[in-house]
Amino acid sequence: MPHNLKLKELICMIRNCKTAAEERNVVSKECAQIRTAFKNEVLEYRTRNVAKILYLYMLGYPAHFGQLEVLKLISSSQFLDKRLGYLGAMLLLDEQSDLQLLLTNCLKSDLNSRFHYVTCTALCTLGNICSTDMARDLAVEVENLLKSHNRTIVKKAALCACRLVRKSPELVENFLFLVEDLLDERYHGLMLTGVTLLIEMCLVSKEALQFSYKLLGKIIRILKMLLTCGYSPENEIGGITDPFLQVKLIQLLGVLGHVNPQASSELNSVLTQVSSHTQSFKNAGNAVLYETVRAIFKVKADDELKIFAINILGRFLSGNDKNIRYIALNSLIRCVHVDIKAVQRHRDTIIECLKDLDVSIRRRALELLFVLINRDNIGSLTHDILQFLHVCESEFKPYICTQLVRACLKDAPSGRWYVDTVLQCLKLAGSYFEPELVCEVIRSFGSLSELHSYISRNLFLLLEDDISAQPVVQISVWCIGEFGEVLPTPSVKDEPHVTPTEETIIDLLESILQSSTTSSLSREYLLTALAKLSARFPATTRRIRAIMEPFTSHIDVELQQRSLEYVSLFEQHALRDAILERMPLQCAEESRLGKEEASLTYKSESRLSAHSPLDQHDTKKVSEATSDLLALFGSDTGRPAFSTVHNEETSATPGRQPTANSVGGLLSLFDEPTALSAADGINVYRHEGIEIRVQSLSSSTEESTFLARISNAGPFAAESFVMQIAVPKSMNLKLYPASSNYIPANTLETVTQKFQIFNASKQTLRLRIKVSYVLNGKRICDIQDVNELS
Repeated sequence: MPHNLKLKELICMIRNCKTAAEERNVVSKECAQIRTAFKNEVLEYRTRNVAKILYLYMLGYPAHFGQLEVLKLISSSQFLDKRLGYLGAMLLLDEQSDLQLLLTNCLKSDLNSRFHYVTCTALCTLGNICSTDMARDLAVEVENLLKSHNRTIVKKAALCACRLVRKSPELVENFLFLVEDLLDERYHGLMLTGVTLLIEMCLVSKEALQFSYKLLGKIIRILKMLLTCGYSPENEIGGITDPFLQVKLIQLLGVLGHVNPQASSELNSVLTQVSSHTQSFKNAGNAVLYETVRAIFKVKADDELKIFAINILGRFLSGNDKNIRYIALNSLIRCVHVDIKAVQRHRDTIIECLKDLDVSIRRRALELLFVLINRDNIGSLTHDILQFLHVCESEFKPYICTQLVRACLKDAPSGRWYVDTVLQCLKLAGSYFEPELVCEVIRSFGSLSELHSYISRNLFLLLEDDISAQPVVQISVWCIGEFGEVLPTPSVKDEPHVTPTEETIIDLLESILQSSTTSSLSREYLLTALAKLSARFPATTRRIRAIMEPFTSHIDVELQQRSLEYVSLFEQHALRDAILERMPLQCAEESRLGKEEASLTYKSESRLSAHSPLDQHDTKKVSEATSDLLALFGSDTGRPAFSTVHNEETSATPGRQPTANSVGGLLSLFDEPTALSAADGINVYRHEGIEIRVQSLSSSTEESTFLARISNAGPFAAESFVMQIAVPKSMNLKLYPASSNYIPANTLETVTQKFQIFNASKQTLRLRIKVSYVLNGKRICDIQDVNELS
């Protein structure tokens, strides 16, 4: 290898490497030579070595050993060295660097340089890596540069000031009155940077907002001038006069109108003018229209203007540009709560987006369709979604099944229609049902007592056709075990003409149990279903016991214990029928209110001890909550300062039945949703539409019972919702299951969760709440302290 490679030679060597190991070998040798050169103070190759370090840094290799050399280049009197040094500073240094003080001194010197190229380079660096301390130390220099006669320096100083006020909002007063001069400039570049700086100041300072209201008339005049002026070759792009300045002005109007509803009339007029005068033939016009739509939904615009904005987004959907269509779908998802009827008019265009070749557009169109579903259109939209489910890629199927079943739970016109829709989903994508969805379907099917015969016969036919889809097996087996006694009876009108005998039913379940494709979880369902059927079909008891006995020595501990427990029931005939009776139904109202009395657990299917007699009372499984919440309350003694949180759980499969965290019952199939008054309880949490209110149900000196109501006013549904609670060490807490872990978007329905606090020391009630959920594909985890509950 040559003694000191040029940058171009190093690039060629790295590109010619055939393996990653060979590349790492080249890089390590070169880094060793560069370190040696830095150590020996080889000034001749310092610039070249720093350039090579920056290239290696961009490839992902560590380059921290070059930070000091970068500062040496910045201190150089040669502009080329200084320019490379500042580039290295922007790449290798950050706000937490130990070299910030040295860099600040270099920047202060160069900001006062007479050579404007040096000044501009220093402003670029400060605008990229400025920290709070640097902002306060160099604010005066940037303020002075804003008064310069050099346009280039003023533009860069204004953009640098954006970073300064973001890091240190108290510096707003240094630049506030200089912005007005920038708005009076005839040169659009200076005007654009002035508007950008004003937006940034309005976002961090109320003083800047008050000042900007005085400039509202001037801002509107500038925007109208851009709309009505003639051809301007130096500023026109795609037939639009300076679209960059127009976008920034509209963005500023949106910020001002959002916090000052009194300016709505003026803003409505100018936004209407922008919407009607801007053509959308090219991207420049589309950019202006898109920012106009965003501003319309920020300000207190008229209803007609909002509908016009939604129609603009619908026009975007009809275009051929994929980026514009994606932006339109995203925007419609956000604004659907403003006027859902206006968005519904573009339903056909949205459905056409499901045929787009771009996977991101198809995904956004699906999300929007699920937001649009209501009781009036659920039939037609479900038909279109099921057609898409038949041809879509595998990655879409879990999401479609989950969202479609939950939409049907909420808005289905009848129980029969809901069952038919779920059966179609099971036929088309039964393998893609997630475990939580399986529990929700099981619970909803159990709630429809008048359709048990129809459900069980259809699921029996599904099992006969295919047993490879494990979610289908689990749902079908649970229903057959729960109310399979209706199968041997004659079918009624509109039901499948299938009347299997008791032996046929046991034969089918046995074949599935012995199949090599059946999962352990499905076998757990099967064992519980067979135990249930032994009470329904007394003539098959001996055979069912013979089927179960081989599993008493199974390698799977769960199957072994489950089979041992069920076999022990055959010897206690008096208890068996009572223990294996049907699970009690859960009505929709109980499910919506989240009452723990509507528990779905079997009394009989709590974990049984092989050495103790069966308990006829409900068995409650109490466990400690996860240690991550308790870790939040550490004390100096090393012990948790707060007491253990107890959670009363139910099981997730037969023998571990569907949890109360699943979506309960057929919500809204038979009843209207219960509206929650804003005065109900204390607001303890609010974020992006998710709100938690705690209401006292009963209170005494030593025991208090509370009900937490979780609602969602936002445009996106919250999934996998979990709430954990911790109380001080002197208190005890019992936390019951939530009525659901899914919170629909834009709904008055609430998820509820009950908890009790035992306060023997009679101290002030206080607690810490930890919530986690998935919103629009993002995992959100928040912690909130509640200092007093009254």
